[in-house]
Amino acid sequence: MGTHVHQDQLRLLRSQSGKITIVTIVIILIVAAAVYFAIIFAPPYIEHYKFDEKLRAVANLSHRVKNEEMLRKDIDRELKNLDMELPYDAIQIRFDPMGEWVEFSAAYARVVELVPFGSKVTLHFDSLVVERFD
Repeated sequence: MGTHVHQDQLRLLRSQSGKITIVTIVIILIVAAAVYFAIIFAPPYIEHYKFDEKLRAVANLSHRVKNEEMLRKDIDRELKNLDMELPYDAIQIRFDPMGEWVEFSAAYARVVELVPFGSKVTLHFDSLVVERFD
């Protein structure tokens, strides 16, 4: 049964004369492009997801630590753990004047090189975490 099913699937990709059709070539090119873009763009997005989770963890600590410099040191430590470097002004910490919340915002960019083509794409990432002191 296994070889019969396999042969039926191959028949769909080939014409009656046994040659590979244009549709097959287009499907292969689409799959190859999807794999290429996944390999190129996935790492920066995974890095951002990990950073966002670490920023949320530091925000959760702000219930106990209400000092901006201490929170920045915690963020810097987490950035080192992730092997990420961000400029100082990429991360903003803002406390509510009434003492009810703290807001962490981050905005940064990553340049991704499209390898055999020699062109570059700039990806922009934003994070916003608001921790309430209820």
